[in-house]
Amino acid sequence: MPSASRVNGDYTTPEAGRIAVVGNGPLSTYVRGKIRTFDVVARFNKMDNFEPGEPVTLLYLRFNEDAMAFYGLEMALQFCAPTVALVYERKHAESAKRAGNLLIDRMVLDVYEEFEGIPYPGDHLPYPPYSNKERRVPSTGFFGLHHVMKIYRSATVHLFGFTWHGWKWHDWDYEKRQIMHYAKEGRVVVHSE
Repeated sequence: MPSASRVNGDYTTPEAGRIAVVGNGPLSTYVRGKIRTFDVVARFNKMDNFEPGEPVTLLYLRFNEDAMAFYGLEMALQFCAPTVALVYERKHAESAKRAGNLLIDRMVLDVYEEFEGIPYPGDHLPYPPYSNKERRVPSTGFFGLHHVMKIYRSATVHLFGFTWHGWKWHDWDYEKRQIMHYAKEGRVVVHSE
């Protein structure tokens, strides 16, 4: 029986010419056409704005501790992204292993919920956030964007469908400020149409 290829730790990949990171916000027909021109298209969780037939080459799924499952796994199984990145705290490695076993014939990347040198508001408070009303956690898109920038080190990443609002435990204002800072540095291009 075929199985997934697992990649633990640092993962590097050959440089791609054009990279799109697609958030779960609304997308116009025009933007959907632009996204089709990219070599790598990364998406997140349930891919709320995804339409069958659209490209997805890298899908990030976040572990949901309440459900003890990866959010969006059913989408990953239904639409065959060749690479699936499982985002989780290291203590959930066994759940990640079980999820990876379902992703037959895919490359499975382990992306730990850790940032090196990138502060996030409330880092000094206990994790997960529910124990303290001030504690926030990075969104899957924020983790995914940083992972994409790490594995495609010299590429400019184009962002689509980022609205910076949603689940209350993410600090959307902070994430937007940080990403706009990357845009000023020329590391990302934020498309707002």
